[in-house]
Amino acid sequence: MNKIIYSSMAAAMLASVAFGQIQYRDEERNDCIHFVNGAGHYADHCYISGLKNMAPGTCYKVRNSRIADGSIPTVGHMNDDAANTWFWKPTECTKHTVKAPIEGTYTLEPKCVEFHNGSGNYAANCYSSGLYDMQPGKCYTVNPDRKPAPEGDGTLPQNDYMNNSAIDGWWWVETECYNLLPIENPQTSECDDPNSQACLTACLADPSIDQACEAVICGDDPTNQYCRNQCSVNLNSIGCQAYCNGNTSDPICPQPGSGTNPPSTTRPDECVTDPNGSVCQDFCFQNSTDGACDENFCANNPDDPNCFDKCINFVNGSGNYAANCYKSGLHHMQAGKCYAVNPARVADGSAPQTGHMNDYADNAWWWVETTCEKEFITPRNPGSWTLGPEKCVAFVNGNGHYTDNCYNSGLHHMEANKCYAVNPDRGPQPNGDGSAPVYGHMNDYADDAWWWVETLCQDTIPARAARPGSLARAFEPKASPKAATTLGETKISFENATLSVTTTVADAKMIRVFDMNGKLLHSVSFNGMAKDVDFAKFAGKGILLVRITSGDKLVAMKQVSIR
Repeated sequence: MNKIIYSSMAAAMLASVAFGQIQYRDEERNDCIHFVNGAGHYADHCYISGLKNMAPGTCYKVRNSRIADGSIPTVGHMNDDAANTWFWKPTECTKHTVKAPIEGTYTLEPKCVEFHNGSGNYAANCYSSGLYDMQPGKCYTVNPDRKPAPEGDGTLPQNDYMNNSAIDGWWWVETECYNLLPIENPQTSECDDPNSQACLTACLADPSIDQACEAVICGDDPTNQYCRNQCSVNLNSIGCQAYCNGNTSDPICPQPGSGTNPPSTTRPDECVTDPNGSVCQDFCFQNSTDGACDENFCANNPDDPNCFDKCINFVNGSGNYAANCYKSGLHHMQAGKCYAVNPARVADGSAPQTGHMNDYADNAWWWVETTCEKEFITPRNPGSWTLGPEKCVAFVNGNGHYTDNCYNSGLHHMEANKCYAVNPDRGPQPNGDGSAPVYGHMNDYADDAWWWVETLCQDTIPARAARPGSLARAFEPKASPKAATTLGETKISFENATLSVTTTVADAKMIRVFDMNGKLLHSVSFNGMAKDVDFAKFAGKGILLVRITSGDKLVAMKQVSIR
């Protein structure tokens, strides 16, 4: 079958989805409402129920003379006996026509939340619970007349406590509890018949349109690049097997007799150190679906072990809130939703850099919903890195530019063989509070954790291959009088908040855990062939880097996501 050439317009048409529309009917509603004593604003309404001694089928309103002489209160309680003609007079029970949605053409999405006095930003929400004197099944919102000027009179507080009685009409009015969502019309898939021309055309336009597309495309044309790309996702997939049946020599395919399923072309370390460099770009040109190259990789492969949640656990007091999004840890979070600091609070300086802050996700003055995306953290190829020469220098007070270096000597109370860097929280804004001076003298006590944190003394750099022939021997270092350490194989795994290290050699090793700012969070040594570390204490720290060294050799490294 000939390959089909299609336009982007055709693809859009093939992938389009027809949605239903809400249907409405005319419905008559009473102009007069139910009387609730204490609701206030009595002169603004007529009443069809709720008063004592009402005549059947009769509505009532307060007398104009009582309004004129000030007898009718704007707020608070009033006389509620319809037979008291000094206050009340009968009136016509009028009606008006509204468009009412027809049941069966829509679904209801709850839009109101629980009221918490003191949480602030009240005008941004409607409330289905938490107020006093709420009527069953009713929701309430702030009276528009109380909202900030020019819309209202500005009496509504932004962040303080407020009136919380739902029957006080000066503050509260009823509102709809739900958003109406149209019911989606049932779709007829182009691939109800997988052997049809329409199915092939639709799948070529958008392979995700139907789960049958992989078999349809690769059954018709197993040399299609789409089928080869499936090997990067799953070597046992239909598409990959179809491609590899005719391309057994391609390195991406399982090799005969190897007993293993090799990964796709080895990703260069430059995709870690220089993702925009020419080497990584050349690789990505040939491997566009690799996680390091495809910005949609994690959206399409959320379970890939290298895909980490961008959003983390909120810990009040941890600071630097505007730099993160949060998937847990805030009060009143909606299930499956993530939140970020309202950009307006960053712009006006309200969001603190350090210290505690408002932690109620339903407070829209402070928080906004954001996407719960994942990001691909490019792993280094095992064995392709080592520890470089010591990168830290001697501290000299008065030299300035302290945040540009790490220090291996010159500070008071330094521990032996450890290096220190300025605490990132003291660094330049916006990520730090700007306390560390650029020039002049500063605190020089390494054990003062407000100013200093331990850091790795060496750089992690790509390992160099040995030079060929005699050139390699000419540059070989002199043999150490101490026997060389056999590093063997060291593996790191992470599950249920526990980091597990296994190794084939029982030499002394050091585990160090760093955050992505280079701050050392934990270090521990062990001599055995296995070691577990409880990572629950790092909750909310995001992506962490675990490095295991034996002497001056880096034997294992892993990035771990702690949420």
